[in-house]
Amino acid sequence: MRSAIFSILFLLICQAGHSQTDYSGVYSFSYKPLFDPKGKRPSKEEANDGPSGGLSVLLVDKTHYKFWLDVGKGWPNYHIGYINGIMTITGNRGIFKEKQDYSDSSCTLYFSFSAKSVSITQQGTDVDCGFGANVYADGTYKKRNARKITVAEFSDLYFDAPRYNITADKAYVFEDSSGLKSKNQYFVKNDELISVNESTGFIYIEHLTSSGKFIYGWIRKSETDFK
Repeated sequence: MRSAIFSILFLLICQAGHSQTDYSGVYSFSYKPLFDPKGKRPSKEEANDGPSGGLSVLLVDKTHYKFWLDVGKGWPNYHIGYINGIMTITGNRGIFKEKQDYSDSSCTLYFSFSAKSVSITQQGTDVDCGFGANVYADGTYKKRNARKITVAEFSDLYFDAPRYNITADKAYVFEDSSGLKSKNQYFVKNDELISVNESTGFIYIEHLTSSGKFIYGWIRKSETDFK
């Protein structure tokens, strides 16, 4: 009997050890402004306008997270930067790499998660990442809460992105714009989708369901009301 109990406990411990930690939530940092190089001091109104950053993270699957990141230099120049994308994660470490059309080098962000924070290291210049002058994402962002983004908040993040309706009975989602490999996910007629990018014959969509599942991939333009 005792042996059976120990066996059960061992199995439970092993299962717990292999369960995935969900790092979804809201992270941020903020500091008091530093003195201007010329010795100028911030006014009372500017005293809280120092460097800051905000990060929202959403679990996609076992190896991916969607993130939205904004950073700002604060007083005195108030330069800002914004980037979003899908990171690949192994254990508690994530990586995101993207190359802007106008830059010769890539923007790479390294994420290191813990229970209470995430540290970000940026490889690439402010220009490489599409940020304002001297804006970098490096820093430790404290976890403020584990609340996941809502459908309304998700829609607001893409307020200026075009929306298209599905016209086919089923419109399958593909891994890339070649349309060769389906993700075994599909939308049905009259579903409205947010288009983030497009290529010849396809649109790239990102979608958050009412149950909080994040879906992304490529849909055939011919199966939507794209014109």
